[in-house]
Amino acid sequence: MASLNIPNRHVNGLTKLFSLTEQEDLIKNLQKANISINPEKIIKEAVASITGFTPEDVTDITRAVMSLLLLRSGSDKSLEELIDELISVIKKGNFEELKLSDDSYEKVKENLSKILSIENLLLSAKAVGIKFEHDNLFERAKVLTQILPVFSDDVEEIPKAAIIAHQLGVHYFQDGEHKEFFLRIDEEEIEDLIKILERAKNKARSLQRFLETTDVKYIENV
Repeated sequence: MASLNIPNRHVNGLTKLFSLTEQEDLIKNLQKANISINPEKIIKEAVASITGFTPEDVTDITRAVMSLLLLRSGSDKSLEELIDELISVIKKGNFEELKLSDDSYEKVKENLSKILSIENLLLSAKAVGIKFEHDNLFERAKVLTQILPVFSDDVEEIPKAAIIAHQLGVHYFQDGEHKEFFLRIDEEEIEDLIKILERAKNKARSLQRFLETTDVKYIENV
């Protein structure tokens, strides 16, 4: 794994997280979390339950915790090695806000170890990683429907006929960049797409019923 670094956008969140002298309430709330495809929402609710934080504080801490979970879920290092590396980077770095006494660092390591050991949060972070581990990520789609006139040889005459045409626009992300492409489709092809998507929904329902017969937790994609 590449050398660990701390993005500037997470410094405030980590600073505020480390400033908590007592994190038992936060940890207890996080331990109650269910497995979710949206763990950031659960983390935010747990952080918001701690008094004394502004909405900005809550957002910063939530993003910092989420980044640590994603780091942990994608690392092949042990939890202890990962936390030690993080503390080492902080000590050697230029982020004065994160500088603490040795005793305080020991408490931070203890709290981070508890947070990053919460199984449901870790599984949720891994699920997020799997969901977005693709070259192309769908964002949205839109269909533009038009009437296209069919002219006779004399284009000064009003159109003699017309067709209805559809243009399917697909918007997606590739390597973090927004991209799009467009396809001309007709009524028959629209029906084919509907059938394909309905089949996908039915297959998903079948797999959900199968998972209900096992000990594997289905993470709802909501």
